[in-house]
Parts: sequence; structure tokens; C-alpha cells
Amino acid sequence: MQLCGNQLATRVAVAEVLAPDPPRSRQRPHTPFHRPRMVTSVNSLQKEAKEYEFSVEHPLQHEAEAAAVEAAAPYLKKRDELVLEVHKLQQQADSDQTTARMLRGAAKGTANGAVARQAGGDVVGARDAMMTAHHQMYQAIYYSDKARKEITKAQGVELMIPAYADAVQTIEARIRSRVAPSLYPPEPVSAAGFTAPLPPV
Repeated sequence: MQLCGNQLATRVAVAEVLAPDPPRSRQRPHTPFHRPRMVTSVNSLQKEAKEYEFSVEHPLQHEAEAAAVEAAAPYLKKRDELVLEVHKLQQQADSDQTTARMLRGAAKGTANGAVARQAGGDVVGARDAMMTAHHQMYQAIYYSDKARKEITKAQGVELMIPAYADAVQTIEARIRSRVAPSLYPPEPVSAAGFTAPLPPV
């Protein structure tokens, strides 16, 4: 299993969705239009056959791999949740920064309008426009501050991801060696003589 390590990447699970078969031509039932689906089906069957053959010929290794994947699943799930949370926080921060920029621009335009009203003798209109400009600027400050907090939170969550990526590797290696010690070496012990605790799930 390849892991992202310290590189933040969103895991994309590719699932093939069975779609309704396209209408078949009576004259040419095996045109190239149908071949990709036929090839995919054949490849899928071949893959299943190879996996079954492997499980029969190497039952202990197959059992160890299955147990390792099952044991590491909660940590893999938590890692993926953290990756998704970072992605959402970054998207929200980008949106809030855009809102802040728009509000600052609007506040500047409104303030310029207030100055023009003042110069034209419209004191009341200038006062109202300036109040609106101040309100827009306060909103811009709010969204800018909100974006900074979201970025800080995303950075904190991102720092947690490598621990769960490492936990997946640790758990898988540990379970493999327990289920099939003749095939997999035992978990290495650190120089300090103890193994670091796993992160919570």
C-alpha cells in the first residue's frame, strides 16, 4: 500500500458504476463501440481468478494480508477524514478571503461615493454612505479573520495526517507478523526499547 507520508493528497476511490448497456446493432453486434465494456469484464474476471488462485496457493499469506488490511482500516479511515477536513477548510478559507476582498473593494467604492456626495452638498447622503462603507469594512475584517483561523486550523489538522499514515504501516506490519511469523519479520523495536503509541481513532 502506497501512502502519502508527509504529502497531503486526497485519496480518490475509483468505483466502476454499472451503466445500462448501450443499444446493440442488429447488423454488427460486436462493433468497437461494445469492445471496451467486454474487455473490462474480461479483465475483471481475470483479476478475480488470479486473486482466488493466490488465496488457494498461499493461504497463510492471503490470511495475513486480509487481517492486516482489516486491522488498519480504522486508521486509514481516520487519515482520509483528516485529509478531507483539511481540503474543506482550505476551500472555505479561499471563499472567505474572496468575500473579504470583495467587501474591501465595495467599502472603498462606497467611501469614494460618500466623498462625492459631501462635495456636492449632500451631507445626509454622504453620512449614510460613509456608515455603509464602515459596515462593509467591518464585514471584510470579519471574513479575513475567519479565513486566517480556518487556515491555522487546517495547518494543525494537516500535521496529524503523517501519524495516521505511519499507524497504517505499523498496524499492517504488526498483524502480518502475528498471523504469519514465518513469512513476515516481527515489528522492529526502537533504540529506546519501546514502541510509540498509536494515535486515537
